Amino acid sequence: MPCCRSNIIADLLSIDREIQILEDQLDETDGDLNLLDIVLHDIAPVLYCDFTPSLTISDSNGAFNLLYNCPPPAMLGKAASLTHTAPSTVWTDSIEVGGVGHPVVWVIKGVYVRGQLTTVAAVGVDTAQAVSAPSDGMEDIPLFDLLDIASSGFWVGEVGPQFPNGVRIVYASRRTAEYSEIPTEEMYSSPSAWLDSVVPECQDELTQAFCFASGQPEFEVSYRVRGVKTGNTRWLRARGVRAVWDGVTMAFGTIEDVTPKVEAEAFRQRLRLILNGMQAGQPDIIALYDISRYKAHGTIEPLFLTQAIERITGIPWRPMLHRALDPKDIAVSFHPDERGWAMNRLRLFLEGQGPFRIEHRFVHIHTGALRHMVTQGAIGRDKAGQPASAIIIGFDRTAEHAAVTAMRRTEQLFERMSETIEDAFYIADPATILEERYNPDHLQHISAAAWNIFGISAPVLCDNPVLWLDTVVPEDRQRVDDQLTAFRNEARDNPVTARLAITYDIDVDGVQKRIMHKSRMTVNMRGRAVNFVGTWTDITAHAREEIALNRVRRRYEFMSDNIEAVYYLISRVPGSHEFEVLNVNRYYETLTGRSIEPLLSRGSAEWFELVHPDDKEHIIADGQDKVFRLLLDDGRVRHVVDRRVQFKVIDGKVESAGLIVDITELVTSQNRKLEAQAQLHRAQRLESLGVLAGGVAHEFGNMTAVIMGNADMAFDMCDEETGVHALLEPIIEACTRASVFTGKLLAYSGKGMNTVTRVNLTRLLLELKDFVQASLPPNVSVELALVPEDSLPPVCGDPQQLRQVVSILVNNGAEAIGAEQGRLIISTRQCSCETQCCVIMSVADTGVGMDERTRSRLFDPFVTREVGKGMSLAAVHGIVSNHGGMVSVRSALGEGAEFTVTLPASEGRRCRIKKPY
Repeated sequence: MPCCRSNIIADLLSIDREIQILEDQLDETDGDLNLLDIVLHDIAPVLYCDFTPSLTISDSNGAFNLLYNCPPPAMLGKAASLTHTAPSTVWTDSIEVGGVGHPVVWVIKGVYVRGQLTTVAAVGVDTAQAVSAPSDGMEDIPLFDLLDIASSGFWVGEVGPQFPNGVRIVYASRRTAEYSEIPTEEMYSSPSAWLDSVVPECQDELTQAFCFASGQPEFEVSYRVRGVKTGNTRWLRARGVRAVWDGVTMAFGTIEDVTPKVEAEAFRQRLRLILNGMQAGQPDIIALYDISRYKAHGTIEPLFLTQAIERITGIPWRPMLHRALDPKDIAVSFHPDERGWAMNRLRLFLEGQGPFRIEHRFVHIHTGALRHMVTQGAIGRDKAGQPASAIIIGFDRTAEHAAVTAMRRTEQLFERMSETIEDAFYIADPATILEERYNPDHLQHISAAAWNIFGISAPVLCDNPVLWLDTVVPEDRQRVDDQLTAFRNEARDNPVTARLAITYDIDVDGVQKRIMHKSRMTVNMRGRAVNFVGTWTDITAHAREEIALNRVRRRYEFMSDNIEAVYYLISRVPGSHEFEVLNVNRYYETLTGRSIEPLLSRGSAEWFELVHPDDKEHIIADGQDKVFRLLLDDGRVRHVVDRRVQFKVIDGKVESAGLIVDITELVTSQNRKLEAQAQLHRAQRLESLGVLAGGVAHEFGNMTAVIMGNADMAFDMCDEETGVHALLEPIIEACTRASVFTGKLLAYSGKGMNTVTRVNLTRLLLELKDFVQASLPPNVSVELALVPEDSLPPVCGDPQQLRQVVSILVNNGAEAIGAEQGRLIISTRQCSCETQCCVIMSVADTGVGMDERTRSRLFDPFVTREVGKGMSLAAVHGIVSNHGGMVSVRSALGEGAEFTVTLPASEGRRCRIKKPY
């Protein structure tokens, strides 16, 4: 900010020098005007007349008085029509004096100041005296000789389309040639030579003006030329009028150097921009006063004033610029406690009795806002040594004052904190710490808590910082020294990121403490080290708590990882089924075969991949305990139960803990138990039916035997011709069928076996091959998959009943195939069970299959609605059971069925003949 203000003062001094230069140029212009006045008054062809704003003559030359007694009405009319937007006009008059005609070309121009007419000047040329005809000898005219000594240039040209640029210069004064650095002879000889010095961007406009392209009888144009010899540039202003006589269009006018005016105007605009910017944007008060009248009248006149005075004091700044100011008018803005002495210092300064620099406060007259200021000024004196001008600058130090006040409060707070905080902290000079060893000569500051940690007072430790190293226990000392050295090296190479964080034990009067030591560098905006800051923290209690916590954590982890259940902790948004897994024990990997990391990163998305597809909707439903299945990556299915409890809500999320227990063995055992109970129930039911069937078969067999015997005897006793045979044959046939049915009942009940021998099932099936194929419809084919006879051990059984089993199973398969093309596969094989060797025979078909309900009642008697076939599969079950074996079936709708008969092998044991029931 001071640099900015010094620049402003330098600019103001430069402005003063520029004003002095302009004053010198004004003096030179006054001389030129005096010379022009001589020319206008003493040269006969030139007529000159000045008018007041009321159009009365204020001055005129002899040539005007000779031709005119008074201004002609036409001239007054032209003068009255002038305005500030059209301040000039050209008028041609013709007057006869003494029988001689005098054509006069008049240029009438009004001078306006701030829009008001101040004077009207009329300059005319008596063309009859000035030139008789265009000629290259115009330099011989006395008027032109006089114009050569004027400060402005004069020119005469002939206008016509026959010239390359529309005009030919027939006369040019010495000044005109000096401006362009082109000799007049060259201008006369070459019609376009006069344009050579004009810069390209101005040539078109200048040519149009000199040719009177606008149609007006006069022109005025400003343009820039560059000397053809020196290259110097200047701004010129050309004025011209047009006159026609004897059919020739002539033009004549003046050229003046307006470079100082153009540069002064540009400088004025630039200065105005600077001053306007300073007035509006300068945060400090800058005032420039004319104080030459202060001693006599007690007032000063503001020359320049920034708007900051209104923002700071509330006094409007613009009215202050347009009136004489009494310094007492601003006294109200000073703080009441400082108003008297501040105004006295200002008075002495304006009287020129001493320097001016005060620190004070301004009070805003409207808001009461307080501003802390530093105001100083300087006096400018005239040639007599009296005070003439003063510049006063008021610096707004409110922000600096607030910063200093805040810093003082911060220092006080810092001192209080250093006295009360339990951690010891220090500030050190980096130059002392970045030595070969971490051994500073002194610390800039250390808090009082150093006594509580090291038993060393803060002043002593500041003067001798290495004392704290002596308290480090011997086993940690080398490690501490190495880490301090590494920190010093890092701080030297990269001070921005260098950090020290080290824990070690110290011994203070036999008491061992655990200390956390941290340090880093503070750097400025350029990244250079300013100082070191560090802390010592007594973490003894924390270390003990951490040891206890680690002990508890290890126990928890041991228990968690060794229980045969998945323990988890999850977090979810209320109402959402997605969750984040916060913790899970290692049994998760044992149960699922997956790693824990994907579950922790993906959460519920990973978990739902393991849930059986049929159970996903079930586990999404609300409820604390849920039983569902997991479908593992290897295809195994595990049954689990999830017991979850919600225990707290953190940041709008519900945290829950739970256990997932593998109950697959329990479910499997329960299923086996239920299946065994079902089998027991089924066996008890079949046994009851068998007892009933055996009793019915025995009684029914006895009655059938009586009917059969009597019918058979009656058949033998009667002749065939009697017709009784036709009556007895249906009786005998019915008794035969009843006998077969009775046999099936006895077979189902297990009481129909009569003869038991060793039977090789492969040989038995080979013997029945042709019979089986013949009994089947043509759309059913038979395939045998039999092991060799010598490889298959025999079984003990009734061959007839075993053939009956094969026949029933084959017929059942053919019925299942129906009219569609199909096949039966009959096979035998040996199976070594845990207790004995078994022989297996299976009959598989490609029929329609059956559902679970049909399979559960397949071996019950009379389950089919077809007459006479209700005991077939029941008889198979009874025969196989009576042989000590079992029959099972595997089937599904649309997949056919496979009946498997398992019989114990004889293994060389003797087969006994079982007596009938």
